[in-house]
Amino acid sequence: MGLTQTLTNNVEEIAQETATMIKNIPLDNEIEYSVLISRLRELVNQLILTLKSGVDEDYIRFFDDLIRQKVNEGYNINDIQRILTVLRDKLIDVIEKEYYEQPDKINEYFKVIVKIIGESRISIGKAYIKVRENTIIQQQQALNELSTPIIPLFDKIVVVPLVGTIDTFRAKQTIERLLNAIVSEHAEIVIIDVTGVPIIDTAVAQNLLNAASAARLLGSTCILVGISPDMAQTIIKLDVNLFSSVITNTNLKKGLETALNIIGLKITPVQKGR
Repeated sequence: MGLTQTLTNNVEEIAQETATMIKNIPLDNEIEYSVLISRLRELVNQLILTLKSGVDEDYIRFFDDLIRQKVNEGYNINDIQRILTVLRDKLIDVIEKEYYEQPDKINEYFKVIVKIIGESRISIGKAYIKVRENTIIQQQQALNELSTPIIPLFDKIVVVPLVGTIDTFRAKQTIERLLNAIVSEHAEIVIIDVTGVPIIDTAVAQNLLNAASAARLLGSTCILVGISPDMAQTIIKLDVNLFSSVITNTNLKKGLETALNIIGLKITPVQKGR
């Protein structure tokens, strides 16, 4: 009887006794006993399959899915590594009991177990890095969306309030989100408010011009508002004539008035009944 058959015959014992051993070690997260046994059973069966077919896509996918699920549930990777250590010891214990009269077999299978557990640790580490990177990317996307909101203000008018430094990545993302908003909102006027942008240099000016040009290609008129006197002096000193084709206003109120005038609308006070 070989190693895979030995482990197959003892899956339930391995899962239950490993779970009992794990309950006696400190973990950062509590795991329900029945859930732990179920996960250990899945893990042992996966290790058996890997012993038969080698490390393949199914093996990698198993750990990718396992780590993604556990991280989303709040589990620490250190707990998973501790569980793997206890499982390794239990697998070795089963081998020693099964082949106690065959020391050569014990030594051979010991090396196999240590190797497969080592490969599992590597796969867990890689899967964890992948999950964390994806989480960071998602968080960064969420922050970028919050920092560059597209606000439908009136029918056919959207406002893009910019706050903070406008780097190349953020400028590209702003243009992309702006174009999508123009299409989805059928916007004819785009008001870009730079009141919250601390510095207007050549790069920022060029990015703003690119946004205006992209909007114009979709049939929208761009109005730039919020340029402070200091910003205006900086643009003059930089000798960049980038806004000759862009309508500018001092603030959002003036920009909205201009936008409404372009599309033939105006705001009038409601006459209250006497």
